[in-house]
Amino acid sequence: MKIPSLVIFLHFLILLIPLAHASVDTTLTRGDAIMLLGTDFPLPSSEISNAFYFTDVEVGTVLSHKLQTACQLELLSCSTEVFQPAAPISSPAFLKLLYGHLRFQGAHNYFAIIEDDQAWYEPYLATAKKRGLVVGDFLPTIEIKATTAKHIIEKATLLKDFHYLPPYYFPGLVDTPEQLDSIPLNTLETINHIKQEYDDLYITLLNSMRTAEGYALKVAYAYNITKVRALKMAIDVKHTYMHAHPLLFDPEYDEVMRALFIEHDIKEVVGVGYYDFRNNAPYRKTNVRNSLDNVEGLILQPGEEFNYWDVMATGGGLGDIVNGWIILGGKEVWAWGGGLCGTGTAIFRAAWFSGLEITERRPHTIYYGSLYNAADIGLDAAVYQNSPNLRFKNNTGNTIMMHVAWNATRDEAWVQVLGTKHFNSINFSGLEIEGWKYKRSRTLELLGAEPVTESIYSSYNKIK
Repeated sequence: MKIPSLVIFLHFLILLIPLAHASVDTTLTRGDAIMLLGTDFPLPSSEISNAFYFTDVEVGTVLSHKLQTACQLELLSCSTEVFQPAAPISSPAFLKLLYGHLRFQGAHNYFAIIEDDQAWYEPYLATAKKRGLVVGDFLPTIEIKATTAKHIIEKATLLKDFHYLPPYYFPGLVDTPEQLDSIPLNTLETINHIKQEYDDLYITLLNSMRTAEGYALKVAYAYNITKVRALKMAIDVKHTYMHAHPLLFDPEYDEVMRALFIEHDIKEVVGVGYYDFRNNAPYRKTNVRNSLDNVEGLILQPGEEFNYWDVMATGGGLGDIVNGWIILGGKEVWAWGGGLCGTGTAIFRAAWFSGLEITERRPHTIYYGSLYNAADIGLDAAVYQNSPNLRFKNNTGNTIMMHVAWNATRDEAWVQVLGTKHFNSINFSGLEIEGWKYKRSRTLELLGAEPVTESIYSSYNKIK
């Protein structure tokens, strides 16, 4: 089929349009810059008290008046009588003059400049790139093209009425995703706060854009919504990671432990066993402290069993154990190891509340509410020289670590099982009494399995 000659001509004409446009592009002069900016961003009208005369500018012209206004407002340095309006203006000088005009348009915060110890033009170029006025390599060339200057003015016009800038109006927020690395996001509280700030800001911007009047303002809102969306995505990724690895951002743990968390993929607190022995005799306090130190940092691989007496024997802490009152054969006797049952109880509670598989645990024959808390009956564990013993298995499918947190006097201990939870939830029933037995139960909603209810029973010859 023959293509009509008119279509070919129009196609050829379209190809020529950019070339024709480029061919007429002119260099922006100083006089042109003053006229352009003074027209698009009118300066405050005021009576000029001081006359500024330039030997190369005709007095009484529009350019002369705009120059006098710019000098009066200190947008130009007017210590010389020579202006040279026909000379080219450099790109950073044009930007500097633009920001000066914008200062009187209510956009001074948005285009604020901080001049540090660097080349004078660098802050002006940096701000232009940051605000999207220019893109790519925009170097401090000797001259700037008129079309480029007009494009910059058009973009500045869209932005000048919109004053959103995170560092100024939302302290603590950042301006680009890269700047997130400069914020000390070292606690979950911090990342939660910042995520909430940006979530709220994003909704506010969306609502504001819907009700904004005028195309320019809607475009400005859209520009910032896009910007905040990119920040939100980066923050959401950081938030997800931190909450998946909360121990790495918990100030309770030092750098040594955090390195172990990374090495063994330890992510969270699985469960905690609490033991209060503030009212115990000094010998018991000594024995509890020294023996609990043996489990600090203990690693259990998946399927590995914890054996209380093996851990105590290999931990080296038994050499510091002193004599005290113990229950032996249902009687109170003064012998080696008084207080070790307190350690066994604290560790057992940690295993129980972590959903670990209890393979051996024996209650005391006499339950002392003053030593193990009357409300915690049925949650004690008796241990003494290999038998009775305390044993449990790591059934989480992941490596676990034990950590002991103390109060200031080391008279309260929190034995933590750290690792990755193997359950969605775990619920504990209150104390149930069945005849002469005390029953404690827990229900685990396991990952990918049906809920499992497990119970332990305790009976005592005497309760004090």
